[in-house]
Amino acid sequence: MFDRKDIVNLKKDIEIVVNLLDNELTLHTRWGVFSPRSIDEGTLLLMKHIEVDVNDVCLDLGCGYGPIGLALAKHCTKGEVHMVDKDFVAVELANNNAKLNNLSNAKAYFSDAFLQIPNEVKFDQVISNLPAKVGREQLSIILYDALDALKPGGKITVVTINGLKDFIKNNFKSVFGNYKKLNDNQTPETRNLLGFDSRIGLVKGVDIGYMRTYQISSNADGSDDKIDTHWFDMKFQFLNKDNLLNTPTISLGWGYGDVINFSQGDSIFWVNSVYVSSGYETNQLRLFGNFKLEQWDWEIRWIPDWLIKENFADLLKVPSIGLEYKLTDNYFPVIEFGRYYTDDFQDGMNIISIGVNYYN
Repeated sequence: MFDRKDIVNLKKDIEIVVNLLDNELTLHTRWGVFSPRSIDEGTLLLMKHIEVDVNDVCLDLGCGYGPIGLALAKHCTKGEVHMVDKDFVAVELANNNAKLNNLSNAKAYFSDAFLQIPNEVKFDQVISNLPAKVGREQLSIILYDALDALKPGGKITVVTINGLKDFIKNNFKSVFGNYKKLNDNQTPETRNLLGFDSRIGLVKGVDIGYMRTYQISSNADGSDDKIDTHWFDMKFQFLNKDNLLNTPTISLGWGYGDVINFSQGDSIFWVNSVYVSSGYETNQLRLFGNFKLEQWDWEIRWIPDWLIKENFADLLKVPSIGLEYKLTDNYFPVIEFGRYYTDDFQDGMNIISIGVNYYN
């Protein structure tokens, strides 16, 4: 918590010195713009894969305070760089940072994506750290407008969060006719989640569950933009419905939830899941393992839709193991450990969940 005496200092610009595209930049940022304390991991990754010519005309879409656009301007000494953002504070900072770094070939101006960019201006390159929360409609508009704004042979390069990977891949193929995924060699970012889980079984062989998770580790860029979830599911046990001792159990389940931005309280994605669960009963304990397949999307999808259309490699996998203890005939404390991952992304989430289950 800040006191009144802190406010004067909080209103001052923050100065950071960074090296992007082998050029040093001094940048002033301010609280309230994206990633004010340091260059975010997505931008650092993006800049590792940027190649520009000295004559290129470039667009930095969603420029923030200007790290991408100004680094490009350092290289495009005979070209020019347009930087656009719909945040007037970001535009002001980007222009001030251009002057601070003596870059006359870069200018920032207010624009909602491409709306205020002159139609006659065409770009050799469009580069963007895509905003994750604008929705599929706006992202589709951005991609088609980028196609119209590129010169023949022009290129668009973007970085985005894992949850948008499938959307970007499919739409790049649809809009531009091709795409190339640029792999990174960065240390994977791992988020750690703590879950509170409870299940109720009122009918033999069928139970429903609810889980609330909280991200308990910081992000790689030091931001507080944490990912958390609400989750409901239903599980059907078809082997050993009577829960006989020393006997395996097998269940199938379906779950549905949403991923929320904990700092802002709004939903980012809807999540569909199917899973298989197996366990082994003893007198006081039940050891179990789960394997889930999840898809994160902006809209609700029926299970047959994404099971049929999705590539297995693109789905989020969640293996987990757990232990359930028989406290009484009806109440069972439980603890579970799991890991979220996809086939082609090293980033993931570890989760530990605790709770109490009730079975009638």
